[in-house]
Amino acid sequence: MENTKTSKNIKILVLTCPEYEHLIPEFTERFDKYYSPREFSIWCGDHEWSTDLITSLYTVTDEYLIILHEDFFFTEKVDLDALDKIIEYMHKHKEVGRIGLVGAHTRERVFHHEDIYWKHKDDAEYLCSFEASIWRKSFLTKYLRRGEDPWVGEVQTSRRAKGKGETVLWAEKPILIYKDAMRRGVKQKI
Repeated sequence: MENTKTSKNIKILVLTCPEYEHLIPEFTERFDKYYSPREFSIWCGDHEWSTDLITSLYTVTDEYLIILHEDFFFTEKVDLDALDKIIEYMHKHKEVGRIGLVGAHTRERVFHHEDIYWKHKDDAEYLCSFEASIWRKSFLTKYLRRGEDPWVGEVQTSRRAKGKGETVLWAEKPILIYKDAMRRGVKQKI
């Protein structure tokens, strides 16, 4: 049985592509400042986004991991105690496919679930949002398909999971607070 991970040793995969690799130094600086100076893996897809991501996921031996994008520029300290509780919950509840770490900001898509979580409605959009989340690898690989870019992949992966009774949760409050450094290919001021 896999040991329970913590915020200090959970696998973190940061997704990028050649066009956005230039964001990695500032991402790293902010990550070190607001999370902690710890290792994370950088995955750079240069062919088909989802095809490369699926290939990368099969090299990860852990059951679950945090997936971020290179343009998630942290702006506040990560609540590591809350993150540890979420990681422990993910470990104990094998039915959970994903836990969003940015808080339940779209309340019409969720309903209250236990004390600190919101559950994504099974028929709501963006069940598989690529916002900062802890993913169960088997859940993501079950619905992600080869040949999709991040935007199509997010929508289509969500559609494939919709109505299947999957358990997708959101933290009650944001654990990772960040701003998108890029919007529609344009660098944002942060």
